[in-house]
Amino acid sequence: MKTLTLRVLVALAVLVAIAFGGCKQEGRTTSLEDKDKPEIIHAGMADPNLIVLTVQAQWVDHGIQVPYEKQPGDSITKQRQHRFIVRNGETIGSLSGKDSDIMCTPDIMVGVPLDTVTAGQTSSYLVISGKRKGVNPVAIYRKSKPVDCTRGPARATSPVLHTIILKLDEPLEKEKSCTVEFPEGLLANEKVTFDYNPATLRSEAVHVNQVGYRPDDPVKLAFLSFWMGTGGGLEYPDGLAFSLVEEGTGKEAFTGKARLARKASHPDNITHTDIHELDFSGFETPGKYRISVEGIGCSFPFEIGRDVWKEAYIKTMRGLYCQRNGIELGPPYTEFVRTRGFIPGENVTVYVSEPNAEGEDPSLRELNPELQTLLDSYEATGRFQRLLDNLTNRVLPDAWGGYMDAGDWDRRPDHALMPLMMFDLEEMFPKTFTGWTHNIPDSQDDLPDLVNEALWLVDFLVRM
Repeated sequence: MKTLTLRVLVALAVLVAIAFGGCKQEGRTTSLEDKDKPEIIHAGMADPNLIVLTVQAQWVDHGIQVPYEKQPGDSITKQRQHRFIVRNGETIGSLSGKDSDIMCTPDIMVGVPLDTVTAGQTSSYLVISGKRKGVNPVAIYRKSKPVDCTRGPARATSPVLHTIILKLDEPLEKEKSCTVEFPEGLLANEKVTFDYNPATLRSEAVHVNQVGYRPDDPVKLAFLSFWMGTGGGLEYPDGLAFSLVEEGTGKEAFTGKARLARKASHPDNITHTDIHELDFSGFETPGKYRISVEGIGCSFPFEIGRDVWKEAYIKTMRGLYCQRNGIELGPPYTEFVRTRGFIPGENVTVYVSEPNAEGEDPSLRELNPELQTLLDSYEATGRFQRLLDNLTNRVLPDAWGGYMDAGDWDRRPDHALMPLMMFDLEEMFPKTFTGWTHNIPDSQDDLPDLVNEALWLVDFLVRM
């Protein structure tokens, strides 16, 4: 664990993400009301004769929790741990809450899928740029991936993000405006226009691999690579010129040459395309930049700065704080309000589940009527069934704390890795973490907030 650096741990821990958003009371968001046909969300280049269109097809309007007002004729259908509410033959949500007075509204898929047959025809696109007054591409390639998903009681399905590549018969002219028109009904857009300027036009082929870099980082790399899906890997000539461009001014701050780092045929290359390195390790001037590759485009902006990892770190640790179980959340520590979760002796009773021990008192397995009724009503499989099979009447009064997992009250042994990582970070960089606060109640004591966050889980494990 000592060998893990701050950036590796932050990159891993960023997976702990909490999102909070507003919805209308009836459970539908307002931002998706006008969504229907697939939309172009980005247009760029992967090569002087390859236009890349990113298309979002369908969206999920996620359900929320609302008060359940029972109506005559409502019925409840049980499926494992879920209790679905059926009204007039339609599943309108699922029951939640100790008193079954909360309804989780179902997810709804919004919009229509992309017509991939029409989208795959060269006649579906007219390219207008410079001398081109309206020409069709000579080939169309596509790659698609699911994004987001619906959950029960809706049928499990996913919106799709499509990348459509238009191959032209000759390169586009740089510094020229380019317009791509589509047949009526294919997309929500009738056309898309962009300026082919590699210093400002973002390209899916140019990647930075971090949120930023410290000036003294010994290695600073970006990458050039593009897999075209049905078109296979894209081969770039070795030695393409690239530059580090100041965000805002467009001024070149550094120049270099791309280097082929790994062929598509390499057994460890899972991208299925050649990977070129764009090395700017020797550049140390703080600021915001983009990597621009000659004739192609540029990366997302990134920062070079001494505290470049601080924002990612603070957001990660704030995410952990927001996942704490057993406390209320609200001002001045969070803008949103969340009530306290399950607390033994206050609003829930926690019983111990453990295998039979040799010579144990048989009365330990005698369950009270309320617990037995609850047990009989629950349909479980696998590990959850084993928990129920080993249930005892022994109460654990201090089973609170730790972190929620996937938004529920779950506890997993691998959560114990978190304090180990945090303690190691504090030992490796004590001066850094002494000065970085998370805006949590523990910030008032003499310990670094990183240590306080680690102790939150340790205290839970001790109580258990």
